[in-house]
Amino acid sequence: MAQHNDTLQARTAELPIWPVMPTLREQLDMASRAVLVAPPGAGKSSIVPLALLESPWLAGGRILLLEPRRLAARNLAWRMAELLGEELGQTVGLRTRDETRVGPRTRIEVLTEALLTRRLQAQPELEGVGLVIFDEFHERSLHADLGLALARDVQQGLREDLRLLLMSATLDDTGLARELDAAVLRSEGRSYPVEIRHQPVARDHDMAAGIARVVRQVLREESGSLLVFLPGESEIRRLAGLLTGLPADCRVQPLYGRLPREAQQAAIAPAPAGQRKIVLATTVAETSLTIAGVRVVIDAGLARVPVFDPNAGFTHLVTRRVSQDAADQRAGRAGRLEPGLCLRLWSSEESLAPLRTPEIRSSDLAATALNAAAWGSEPAWLEAPPAGPWAQARELLRELCLTDAQGRITAAGRQVVEWGAHPRIGRLLLDAPAAQRPMACDLAALLEADRRGSDEIDIHQLWLAWRRGGAAAPVRQALDRESARWRRRLGLGKEVVEADPGVLLAPAFADRIALARGERGSYQLALGRGARLPSQHPLAGQEWLVVPDLDGRGEGRIRLAAAYTRETLERQFGDEIGWQPSLRFNPSSGGVDAREQLAFRRLQLQQRPLPRPQPEDLRQALLEGIRTLGVERLAWRDEAESLRLRLDHLAQADTDWPACDFASLQAALDDWLGPWLSGLRRLDALQPALLASALKARLSASQRGRLEQLAPAAFTLPGGRRCKLDYAAEDGPVLAVRMQDLYGQDATPLVAGRPVLLHLLSPARRPLAVTRDLPSFWRNAYPEVRKQMRGRYPKHDWPERPWEAPPAKSR
Repeated sequence: MAQHNDTLQARTAELPIWPVMPTLREQLDMASRAVLVAPPGAGKSSIVPLALLESPWLAGGRILLLEPRRLAARNLAWRMAELLGEELGQTVGLRTRDETRVGPRTRIEVLTEALLTRRLQAQPELEGVGLVIFDEFHERSLHADLGLALARDVQQGLREDLRLLLMSATLDDTGLARELDAAVLRSEGRSYPVEIRHQPVARDHDMAAGIARVVRQVLREESGSLLVFLPGESEIRRLAGLLTGLPADCRVQPLYGRLPREAQQAAIAPAPAGQRKIVLATTVAETSLTIAGVRVVIDAGLARVPVFDPNAGFTHLVTRRVSQDAADQRAGRAGRLEPGLCLRLWSSEESLAPLRTPEIRSSDLAATALNAAAWGSEPAWLEAPPAGPWAQARELLRELCLTDAQGRITAAGRQVVEWGAHPRIGRLLLDAPAAQRPMACDLAALLEADRRGSDEIDIHQLWLAWRRGGAAAPVRQALDRESARWRRRLGLGKEVVEADPGVLLAPAFADRIALARGERGSYQLALGRGARLPSQHPLAGQEWLVVPDLDGRGEGRIRLAAAYTRETLERQFGDEIGWQPSLRFNPSSGGVDAREQLAFRRLQLQQRPLPRPQPEDLRQALLEGIRTLGVERLAWRDEAESLRLRLDHLAQADTDWPACDFASLQAALDDWLGPWLSGLRRLDALQPALLASALKARLSASQRGRLEQLAPAAFTLPGGRRCKLDYAAEDGPVLAVRMQDLYGQDATPLVAGRPVLLHLLSPARRPLAVTRDLPSFWRNAYPEVRKQMRGRYPKHDWPERPWEAPPAKSR
């Protein structure tokens, strides 16, 4: 090993990572954490682990190097072994989900991120491991965040000697370093200038045709191989089909995760002499991989990412614009060996988000929550999961009986963690009868398969096509591998067993059992939301389905389903089926319809009238009806409306009084009206007198005593007549009276200490004047009014000093 290390730097001296290595060694000598930022091509992924092998603090222990993708892990492991002149499995080993090349002499294990969590759960001390390297951490995958959180726990509680190193080409390293209390080291890297050009292409169904035109243009105008970034496998296939009739020296090479290893290696390897490659790649080519000979990058600027909808409980794939750091990394691929060109197929005026969004903010957290429960304590998160989806994930674990009511992991939950299964897959495998477990493993493989490009929805038909040879060879081979992986974990052989998929899937997807409703193809799921099948699909005739996969948006489009029956539901979930009261407000009748329904979760199986509903259920249903209609629809007239307006006027002047505008009453509906609904069943029972009583009940004894004084319903005129105050007026309260009714009054009436607005009327009750200052009106404006009105209304008295005159007789 020492001889290998002596020659390593000499063989790779041109890599820019070497100048920073002494500082990195010193940092890890002194501290247990560090952050290394180095651009693509610097050599960090391949050189750093090899160069740290002889560090004294490692003391002959192992280095775990985590990679986000199997393709990157495999190629990196082979590259490091090649640098040492060894076979893979000697000093450098590899672990992925379906490949293990590790021997007794292995010192560096390259593994995918998810495997670290399984290792930590089985062996928290990480015995024999001295350093864990999180490569390409800027991608912020959910597995990387969880692995780092668990590793920090181990470091803080069990292994102070364990080192953690985070490496990335681009990183928000300032915040990360502060959170980790770690030093940041930078390698400047080595790259050639890359010219950036923007050449927008429409993002529509003809996007591939537009990109094909750009590729042909570049082949005519530029030299070297091309790397084209596309959002997904389907776009790669579409573009590859359009790139026909190219020059003889050009070959198209797809590159995505599901490709066989030989095809992946052909895309990465240098083009044969005199040949040019056109590599059509997904995000797998952004980091960790070096694709030889690329001088031109064509970037569609899109990536397909899974997004979990917590309201629906489903994950769906979304095509999104990439972030700026991802676009920069893609462009850098053109400047590895010589000056290059990057064509960005969007407008230069379009702004990109600066950094990728961590997966923990938008992913299904069920498996993460199960691992946290197995860990026994909340991990030391770099960024805590969002509260809502986290609570939902933990509730799913309780429903699946993988944790108990207190959130502690059960024996079944520990088995699922040991298998490394998603909680739903784990429940599927646990509940399958022993004789049907091979079929359960097949269903697990089908659930995890990439079905893009397949229109088949019936999971049973997919299984039949696979097992009877009707599926394409690559699909069969991929499913065979996945099923074999689950069979090995359960200790099963290769026997093929056919069983009812709906029966097997239901325990894992009980919330997605669906009942037909309305038109053909329309369903309601047990979790409450709607779903739809194409009406012409054979499954659309089924009354019952189990729906493992659904488009998470709106009334979801069912993407995968199995036939089911009510008899099976009653057999499997009989303890969850029962009669429940169902009281709902009927807006048409204005009353509460009281029925009881036989239900499974939120699916109604049967209903009948409920003769004696509970008073509290009636009250809640009526409250919900009022809340839906709006409190303004109640009988606000007469004394109820007058009181509401008076109280609202006082509340605007003094916050000690309860607000009585409709928005405030709606928000506090339970408090002020709820207690008055007992025994009521209809909205028309809420008469104005009852509403007025409910409003008065909100007042303290002191407020009730002061109400009439501060905001009277009416004003007593000098002649003894009561005149109603209008609190609904925009400038209210308003007192509208004949001018003669205020003779003998030399002060403006007050409400809540403020002058009311007086609308002074003629004897015919036509407007004469508006004022808040009656004394000023009498003395300044009245003489002119008197002069005009005496001739018009000669039978009425128009005294010179009205404030001293006797009040007019009431009429």
